[in-house]
Amino acid sequence: MLEQTRIVLILNQADALGRKRAEVDQKVQRISQALFHSIFGDPADWENDHRALPLSALAAVVSGGTPSGDKDAYWTGDIPWVSPKDMKRDYIDGSADHITREAMDKTGLKLISPGSVLIVVRGMILAHTVPVGIAAVPLTINQDMKALVPSHPEISACV
Repeated sequence: MLEQTRIVLILNQADALGRKRAEVDQKVQRISQALFHSIFGDPADWENDHRALPLSALAAVVSGGTPSGDKDAYWTGDIPWVSPKDMKRDYIDGSADHITREAMDKTGLKLISPGSVLIVVRGMILAHTVPVGIAAVPLTINQDMKALVPSHPEISACV
C-alpha cells in the first residue's frame, strides 16, 4: 500500500508540473506575439503599408547544387561548398568540403557573395530547426540550401 501511495504522489507531482508547463507555454506564446507586433506591426496592416516590398524586390534567391562526386578534380579546390552540416554558426566563413572553379563552371553553381543570407530548405533537420547563417566569405551552396543575395540599395552586407 505504501508503494502505491508513493506512485500516486509522484503522478500528482508530474501532473502539476505538466499544468505549470502548459501555463508557461501559453505565456511565452502571448509574449512572443506581443514582441512580434511591437517590432513588425500587425501583419494585417502590411498589405497597406507603402514601405512593404516583396522579397523579390529585396534579394535574389539563389539555389545550390552538387558537383559530381565521381570527378575528383571537382573536389580539390579552395572554394567553400556549404551544406547543412556546415550551418552551425551565425557567420559562415568556411566549409568541410571545397570545390574547384572547374566544378562551378561545369555545373552552373554560383558564387554567393558575403552578406548573403543562407537558409537550409530541405532535410531532416527542418523537423526541429531551420538553420540560417550569413555568408562571411564568397562560397557556394548545395542543393538543400538557398541564398538570399541582397539586391536592394538599402540592404547592406552585415559581415
